[in-house]
Amino acid sequence: LYLNYQKRSKYSLVFSTSYALSFYIIYNYYQVMWLDSYFLAPLLLLGIDKIINEKKPLLYSIILFIIILTNYYMGYMCALFGVLYFVYKYLNGKKDKDTIKIFIIISVLSGLMTMFIHLPNLLQIMTLNREHFRNDIFNFKPLTVISSMFLGSILEKGTFNETSPFLYIGVFNIILLLFYFINKKIDRKEKILSGLFILVYILSILLVPLNNFWHALSSPIGFNFRYAFLFNIFIISLSYKAYLNNAVDKKWYYVICLLLVFLLNIVVHKINIIYLYINIVLIIFYLLIIYSNNEDLKMIFILLAVTELAFNGYVVVHNNDATFKYYVDGIYKEKKESLNVDDNSFYRFEFNKKMAFNDALQYGYYGVTGWLSSVDINEDFYNKIGYYASNNTAYHNDSIVMDTLLGIKYYETTQNIPYYDIVNKHSVSIFSNQYYGISYQDSYIYKNPYALSLGYMVNDRVKEPFICDGYECQNIMLNHMIGYDNDVYDIETDFVIKSTNDYYAILKDDVLLNILYEVCLDDECHNIIATSNRGIFVKNKHQIGDEIKIKNENECYIYLAYINYDSFINNYNELKDNQLEIEIFKEKYIKGKINVNKNKVLFLSMPYNENFIIKVDGKKTDYYKVFDYFIGLDLDSGEHTIEIEYKIKGVIPGACVSSISFISLLFYIKKKKYY
Repeated sequence: LYLNYQKRSKYSLVFSTSYALSFYIIYNYYQVMWLDSYFLAPLLLLGIDKIINEKKPLLYSIILFIIILTNYYMGYMCALFGVLYFVYKYLNGKKDKDTIKIFIIISVLSGLMTMFIHLPNLLQIMTLNREHFRNDIFNFKPLTVISSMFLGSILEKGTFNETSPFLYIGVFNIILLLFYFINKKIDRKEKILSGLFILVYILSILLVPLNNFWHALSSPIGFNFRYAFLFNIFIISLSYKAYLNNAVDKKWYYVICLLLVFLLNIVVHKINIIYLYINIVLIIFYLLIIYSNNEDLKMIFILLAVTELAFNGYVVVHNNDATFKYYVDGIYKEKKESLNVDDNSFYRFEFNKKMAFNDALQYGYYGVTGWLSSVDINEDFYNKIGYYASNNTAYHNDSIVMDTLLGIKYYETTQNIPYYDIVNKHSVSIFSNQYYGISYQDSYIYKNPYALSLGYMVNDRVKEPFICDGYECQNIMLNHMIGYDNDVYDIETDFVIKSTNDYYAILKDDVLLNILYEVCLDDECHNIIATSNRGIFVKNKHQIGDEIKIKNENECYIYLAYINYDSFINNYNELKDNQLEIEIFKEKYIKGKINVNKNKVLFLSMPYNENFIIKVDGKKTDYYKVFDYFIGLDLDSGEHTIEIEYKIKGVIPGACVSSISFISLLFYIKKKKYY
């Protein structure tokens, strides 16, 4: 639709296919949250063209509204690109100042119409510290960047394409883009503006600060150059125009083009020699077809172009990791079956065999792990207490103390867990992806008999500063809750046995992430993907004075945390009697009762957030942050009814802004008859 608006032609489908089967789109086909933007971006540009040429802003208004509504992040990029594109088109056409006014008014009103959902988003995002910047100024890998334009170019493995954007849109588009700039039928002023537009793209790739600007003033963590699909549309439109207005008739132009593309291909190509030859053959055929300008040969051009794009799509998919559907379905079935626990009370659940960071969201259970870029995960707290957190991702590290304090009542693992009760057993596949289902092993659901409720009474020492590190923090956290010192863990940094108690061997390394470690304790070796504070439970079979033999290939820091089970039981008994009995638990509302005796602080194992409204016996009460992360509030002696409601800020003002903007837009379009 967008290309045919420029000039209707049966060949528009070939060029639109080069967008649909571009490296960027093929690689990101599973990024469901961004697909709307990929689909709608050409219509956004078509809407701008209609404003420039016809003063009809309705299409632009609708598409801009939908793009921003579906994803504010990609909406930001599309809106920014739309401004550049409008300036480009305006300078290319007749200078009608009314179109500037129309574009600004429609853009502002369409954006404001999304405030019923995005004002609450904005208010939440403003409270988060999600800034991430690369320190360097230049992203200077020109050979890698140019290489990504050719057939079969496989860029950096995985999603962390920090320096290599996805540029491939078909080899024929490279040739036609060169011809665009030497085409006599195309206005010189237009070619200069087009060159400047492409220069913005090149500078965005090479200059890290400018690249950050496209990503809402932050360096993306993986999937870099997310705006590339927009420039791909623009470049394809230039190639399309060059193809339909072929006025390059001098043979030496074709020879120079062949030599230039041939040279680039040889110098920068980073793949095997077969793809090099394929690129060269394709370039020669495309040049011959374009030069001949024969209608019969143009049908071969269509066939050749679509075959090239489809083949490259196949190469991209099969050279980058993908997960098999039957594996996903199998894992989903396994986990859904294991979640069938006969327990109507509130509880948290955790797994040691995760499929993804957000399993809790995927399977609908309450966990303590997860990853969301727009949710504030207190990484300092997690790393302090012996879990691990990085890049707004929180990991679970089973420990009897934290599982109890955070109400983790059930835990699934293929390993033996001490102090817990087995309540269920089922089979899980040992292998993943195409090997799923070849062999199975037993997986156990353990119940933590000591798991505390979502809230319970603690000593007011929890208001003291929380300064510590590692498993020592679990001691301090528990001691503050009970009001006196009674350590559960005895921390040792050498490997001479000091106690007959079982212990955790804790791997701590703040630098290495997701590195395969082999750690051997005596004759038992553990091959694990380790993160900082990864704990290995060890059943102590030694005598006091024995030395533990440790083999540690990666030389990460290791210490021991002996478990004093009697101390733990004593501390648990101090807390278990005054727990919040939950009567109602809904998505945004919790109600329960609690009896207050000696302790005067109610601890809620919920991350502190100012959007909570907490009422005690029907009266709104103040609450504060404890342990740098959770919620605490003061209560008097006696029985109390506690109500906790999550109130999203900005919903009503946002709805008002959206309504006013929508009415204003309708009034403006009707008055000006822009339809």
